[in-house]
Amino acid sequence: MIRSLELQDFNKGYIDLLKQLTHVGDISYDSYKFFYENLNDNHIILVIEKDNKIVSTGTALIETKLIHNCGKVGHIEDIVTHKDYRGNGYAKKIINKLKKYINQQDCYKVILNCSHENKLYYEKNVNMKQKGICMVEYFK
Repeated sequence: MIRSLELQDFNKGYIDLLKQLTHVGDISYDSYKFFYENLNDNHIILVIEKDNKIVSTGTALIETKLIHNCGKVGHIEDIVTHKDYRGNGYAKKIINKLKKYINQQDCYKVILNCSHENKLYYEKNVNMKQKGICMVEYFK
């Protein structure tokens, strides 16, 4: 059910799904292909496909640090489930699989930034807790 992103997912609505999360822009197939072909072991994207359409996705990035004895941190990002498929536990399944992957990479922690509106979901459904405050500055 859960699998890694594939090149043909461009034609299965992957970009449109991301647009339900945030601004994406007009991504051409060539741009998507370049992105896909340059993914590495420190950047994985999982998806759930239903009815020949990508309905849920999430990303994990592994960052090697100097602190914690050159330890590694996992970042979970871009969690979104298609509005017509929410309430089926897809995001929870993806997050738990990403957390398992991050743990297997010997990371000492996992970080997931979210909106205030989604805080309770992550606390209740995937055993995460608020720690600190996320700060951001956007560049053009």
